[in-house]
Amino acid sequence: MLGWKSPVYGFYQPEVVVGYLHRRKFHEFSCAKKGCGTKIRRYLDASAKNKTGQATNSRSTSNLRGHAKACFGKQMVKSVAGMKIDVVRQKILGKMPQRAFNAELDIKDEHGRTKKLTFTVRNQTPEELRCVLTSG
Repeated sequence: MLGWKSPVYGFYQPEVVVGYLHRRKFHEFSCAKKGCGTKIRRYLDASAKNKTGQATNSRSTSNLRGHAKACFGKQMVKSVAGMKIDVVRQKILGKMPQRAFNAELDIKDEHGRTKKLTFTVRNQTPEELRCVLTSG
């Protein structure tokens, strides 16, 4: 839609639902990640209020950005800053991130010596997850 320039829109399907609930107009964005199914509503009227009771900005993308960070990872959301929406959509639909990150732990052995342990944490692939769930 016109005026939507934030790259965060690229993390959502291009088809946006326009609806009404209790006489309040909203836009509903569907997450573009396969299997996610999350839908985020953004109300367009001035009567929308956040949890603290303050009026919200109907043009704010903070709720969209929050879900994108949870679903795609903070690094991915940060890496698309300044990109056009179509480029972002092509990037995320073409190659989904594994959301891997490196971690380090300092471990003391039985002799009191400190050793540094470095490892990578990542989400399981659908095949790995299926194996875990079926093997009990």
